[in-house]
Amino acid sequence: MAMTRSEFGENLKVAWDTLRSHKVRSGLTLLGIVIGVTSVISVAAVIEGLNRYIQGKVEGLGSGTYFITRFPPGTDPNRMPEKIRLRRFLQYTDAAQLKRLCPAVEAATTIATRAFFFGQANEIRYSGERVQNVFLRGAEPPYIDALPMFAIDTGRFITQFDEEHSTPVVVLGANVAEGLFHRLNPLGKNVLINGGLYEVIGTFAHAEGLFGGPGVDDYAIIPLSNFRKHNPDIRELAIMSTI
Repeated sequence: MAMTRSEFGENLKVAWDTLRSHKVRSGLTLLGIVIGVTSVISVAAVIEGLNRYIQGKVEGLGSGTYFITRFPPGTDPNRMPEKIRLRRFLQYTDAAQLKRLCPAVEAATTIATRAFFFGQANEIRYSGERVQNVFLRGAEPPYIDALPMFAIDTGRFITQFDEEHSTPVVVLGANVAEGLFHRLNPLGKNVLINGGLYEVIGTFAHAEGLFGGPGVDDYAIIPLSNFRKHNPDIRELAIMSTI
């Protein structure tokens, strides 16, 4: 049965009188409702923001980019299970072999990293300044095309000439460049990386890691051939491919 206008008005009057006679209880009830609705909206907004943040990071990696490593992501390199420790190390020629055997692969390149989470220290010096806990990586020219997150801000990236001649050049992340040079232009300056002299040829655009962790800002990239020559002890390689 439909409620008449007079009945609706009477019910509204009774409700209003009840609210007025129980002001504290009514206020607390309304406050609880407001807090509950606000909490739901806030949580939904945070989740949406996190989804967009992670989506942006994933898109920065490149939707068609794949990594091949000897151990699964998230594995502690210093505490690998025996079944992983016994796996064959990747070789510097494996990327070229992958490209040759897989027509669908547009590009395949090898990368090598020297970092503190592998138990290896790095230090970069310029004049009286130094930066530690840098991620030192050896990479080939296709690296920057496969990983859009490594975008050049100033200068240039490693060329095929640099790779073929093991040229001692380096591209620095924003944090590393700022820590060494502050407001000075780093291009053309010579820095000491683990005791070796390198010319700064470029800097990367600012890009922090996931949830503020280590990211592009904390990297120093040198030619893979130069990395191999000066770091013969590094055996953990990775292959990056794009399709």
